[in-house]
Amino acid sequence: MENSDWIALAGVVVSAIVGMGGGLLLWVQLRSGQKIKRMELVAQIVNQCRFSDEMMGVFYLFDYGVEWYNDSFHNTREPQGKVDKFLSYLSYLCWLKSVGALTKIEFGGVGYMVARSLQNGQVQCYLWNLYHWSKKMGAGSAFVSLIEYGLKERFVDRVVFENSDDKVSGYTKRLNF
Repeated sequence: MENSDWIALAGVVVSAIVGMGGGLLLWVQLRSGQKIKRMELVAQIVNQCRFSDEMMGVFYLFDYGVEWYNDSFHNTREPQGKVDKFLSYLSYLCWLKSVGALTKIEFGGVGYMVARSLQNGQVQCYLWNLYHWSKKMGAGSAFVSLIEYGLKERFVDRVVFENSDDKVSGYTKRLNF
């Protein structure tokens, strides 16, 4: 090989190294941008859950054991819409955690709200009714990520929850399934 061939080969190698370095830098910047966008979204949801009067009102129902899930619940929009909205936020956060988009530390900000909500007997009864009603209809269950998180973390007893017989499960059947 002549000197000009070595120089050309060295130029190709240097170009490849610089190109790979640039590609790596671009990848790092994209990942960083995605993380920032994700954190902005999570911050919006957390702020909505923790600081909205409407959402805090629903959480206080759960946290302090106020009766809200009764025979008239499915016939009114007032409490059901607010409860569904709150549980939707929690379910979305559980989904983000399940796909690895939220770390344990990032989830920690709302982890207490999720845990306290899932420990509430009325929330469990509501989720149980929706789960078995949607199963009978052949549809996906509302709040599936919240339910899966509750089962995985053992806030909800899987054997009891998956049993559709209200006499065995102990939950009050409020929907026709």
